[in-house]
Amino acid sequence: MELKSEENKKRIILLLKVLLAQGIITMIAILIVSAILLKWNVSANFLQLAVIVIYLVSNFLGGFVIGKTVGKQKFLWGLIVGVLYFVVLSVVSFIIHKSFYGDVGYAMTVLGICAGSSMLGGMLS
Repeated sequence: MELKSEENKKRIILLLKVLLAQGIITMIAILIVSAILLKWNVSANFLQLAVIVIYLVSNFLGGFVIGKTVGKQKFLWGLIVGVLYFVVLSVVSFIIHKSFYGDVGYAMTVLGICAGSSMLGGMLS
C-alpha cells in the first residue's frame, strides 16, 4: 500500500511540474505576441489565431512530456493535463475578469483544443 501512495505523490508532483512548464510556455508566448502587437499593427484575427496556437503548442508539449515520463496510458495522462490546464486558465480568467466565459461555445472550443492537443502529445510521445 505504501508503494501506491508514493507513486501517486510522484504523479501529482509530475502533473504540477508539467502545468507549471505549460504556464511558463504560455507566458513567454504571450509576451512575444504582445511585442508583435506593439511593433506592428496586426488584426484581431491574428490575435485570435495566436492565442489558439499558444494553447495548441503549450498543451501538445505538456501532453508529450507527461506521456514520455509516465510511459503508460499516455493519452489519458495527456487528456488529464489538458483538462487541468483549461481549469487553471479558467480560474485565472475568472480572477481577472470576475466572470467565467460569456460564451459557452467558446469555452467548449478552448476545452476541446486544450484536451485534444495534450492528448495528441501524449499519444505521440
